[in-house]
Amino acid sequence: MVVQFIDDHRDRFGVEPICRVLTEHAVPIAPSGYYAFKARPASARAVADAELILEIERVFWDQKLGRSDDVCAGVTVPLEVANGEGSYRPL
Repeated sequence: MVVQFIDDHRDRFGVEPICRVLTEHAVPIAPSGYYAFKARPASARAVADAELILEIERVFWDQKLGRSDDVCAGVTVPLEVANGEGSYRPL
């Protein structure tokens, strides 16, 4: 969240001044910490989460996989199909 904030504003203010102001307001972050975070590769969990989000969105918007106007179906269908349980089956 802090890194995203810095990314959003660094072109206007620069990384070092943003880090200094954040640290003054009880959000301690050093510029070196920001740069280290940006250089670090995504974790296996982050990669898996990103892939799962794409699959859930694909299933959610594909009406052939059972999505209906029912709010409950809009939540259960993507999770069931993403877990390999097939298409939506009413309870």
